[in-house]
Amino acid sequence: MAAGPGFVAVTIRQYAGLIAATRGELPLRLAGFLRWCDERGLLRSAGTVYRVRHDELLEWLQR
Repeated sequence: MAAGPGFVAVTIRQYAGLIAATRGELPLRLAGFLRWCDERGLLRSAGTVYRVRHDELLEWLQR
């Protein structure tokens, strides 16, 4: 059976994240950290995207 384009896109994104993590470009527990930030109100999740809730934090991260 052929997989739908959404499944393929998610799989490619997960594979790319795994490759980046193994090369030291991303932390291995990034998803856990993002979930922790969401639970504490620093970020909010909108589908598959996380958004920063505080303007001051966003400015600090951009610097």
